Amino acid sequence: MGDLEALDNVTLVPDIPQASTSLEWLWKLHHNRTVCEKIMPPFRGIWNGCMPYDEDGLSEKSCFVFNNVSVEYFEPGLLKKWKKRYGIKLVLYMLDVRDSYYSKGARIAMKYIPFDRIYTFYQSDAEKYGFQYFDCYYSKIKKPGIDAFRASECTSAHNDLSKELYFWGSDAGRRPAIEAAVKRVRELGYRTKIGICFTDEKDSPLDGIVYNQPKEYENVISDVMNADVLLDIVGEYSKGVSLRYYESFVYGKKLISNNPLVKLMRGYDPERVLYFTDPGEITTEFFENEIDMGYEGLFSPVNWIGEMTGFFEKNKI
Repeated sequence: MGDLEALDNVTLVPDIPQASTSLEWLWKLHHNRTVCEKIMPPFRGIWNGCMPYDEDGLSEKSCFVFNNVSVEYFEPGLLKKWKKRYGIKLVLYMLDVRDSYYSKGARIAMKYIPFDRIYTFYQSDAEKYGFQYFDCYYSKIKKPGIDAFRASECTSAHNDLSKELYFWGSDAGRRPAIEAAVKRVRELGYRTKIGICFTDEKDSPLDGIVYNQPKEYENVISDVMNADVLLDIVGEYSKGVSLRYYESFVYGKKLISNNPLVKLMRGYDPERVLYFTDPGEITTEFFENEIDMGYEGLFSPVNWIGEMTGFFEKNKI
């Protein structure tokens, strides 16, 4: 969310609400998904004081934005009271499909919180549930050792070496397709840095691939910045377009993907994003063609803020 930090009208809430250790058992009971799915437990208002934001300065110009994971930690009763008293706006962004495990808390929240706007990254959910489609937002990660890592350093590190293909993620039924793409890229004479996690290592491992060594996302991004081309393979439960698409634009990398949805995305250019159905379609020309890799904030969350603001102003909400 680095782009948002520069905006005067945006406050990033760093922490989710949480109870003291002595009352943790009661907190878990009051926020139990199975219980809340059937009925909102009584006396949940005792947690209002745990909210990482108070009502000083709230008005009809205030807007609280949640994602499908964070929203379940905030008290519906308090949000409804603030909405009635101050006219605040409430927005939910679904970063996972509505029916996924990670969205269960959001599905419960929808029953109790009067959201003014619900966004989704997934077009099918927008059409099915009446959400507002907005493909995604993405900012460069700002962490020690990452924001200091400049593109020029990545280039100089590769001056005397062939270009590198990068993938690090879970198996999720993708392993055969990943390994097939890796074999093709190696045949073309390029380097690969590949990690496949949560898989059976006994299943004919391919030399040079790292198996079952998960990485923190910040470390993955450090690897991305060192790579030239990212690999994106559709998994068993994949919906929509993965973060690889956005990372490739933000960090100035080419992308190879077998997800047909990339062709419908903003910014799609076949010279920058190669969609393939067979590994044989991966070519030397794609790796070697020089193109403009500049990034002008196409997927910046600032654009999303602008969309929300425009909607509220137009509809006088």
